[in-house]
Amino acid sequence: MTEIQTAYETERKERENEILKRDNKIKDLDLERKRGQTNLLLIVAILVAIVAVALLNSNRIKSRTNQALAQANQAVNAQKAALDEATAYWTHWPELTTSPACLTASQLPSHWPN
Repeated sequence: MTEIQTAYETERKERENEILKRDNKIKDLDLERKRGQTNLLLIVAILVAIVAVALLNSNRIKSRTNQALAQANQAVNAQKAALDEATAYWTHWPELTTSPACLTASQLPSHWPN
């Protein structure tokens, strides 16, 4: 009878060991899946941060470029105004050489006395 009981106990412990091994295998797989999810989330967060930094940097560069272009536009507009004023004077040059009195005050350059 002791042999039967020992055999039964041994078989029961072997079944318990198999069940525990399967439980451990399931827990290991679950832990591995959670690690994979955590790593994926970390990679996505890093990529989002990189994209955000790139967009902010691009926006900053665009803002600086727009400021430089605005300043260049102001300089060009000032030069154009001076050129237009000089051109207005030279278009009336033949009249000025013959009779300067024929020009009205609006036709003279702004820095000329009336």
